[in-house]
Amino acid sequence: MSSGLTLSPLVPGVWGYEYDLIMPGGVQFTVRPFVIVLPDGGVWLCSPGPISDALAAQIEALGPVRHLVSPNTYHHVYLGDASRRWPEAKVWAPAGLEKKRPDLRIDATLSPCLLYTSDAADERSSVD
Repeated sequence: MSSGLTLSPLVPGVWGYEYDLIMPGGVQFTVRPFVIVLPDGGVWLCSPGPISDALAAQIEALGPVRHLVSPNTYHHVYLGDASRRWPEAKVWAPAGLEKKRPDLRIDATLSPCLLYTSDAADERSSVD
């Protein structure tokens, strides 16, 4: 059973919320997007799910949403909704998602190894 659209702490600095995803054929999964508070105070939202106004307020209370991440070509269903809610956030997605979802705004392509740096001016995000 999912706990609804309410943030729950997972470990210090990391929060999550759950929702039920029903796939074709009636297969149901409980999915848990997660929210990370970065060292600079910004928020990183990975695999966003449905976001109510109340949940958005809980996320925004943690800090400004600066990054929205689809870690693969499967966790993108609500990425467009999240990018419209937080248009100033940088949208990260893997190569290939732009072909699968040409409707999405994608600002940066994830490399196989993503590293976060707290220096906003530092655009190095991957290790070659």
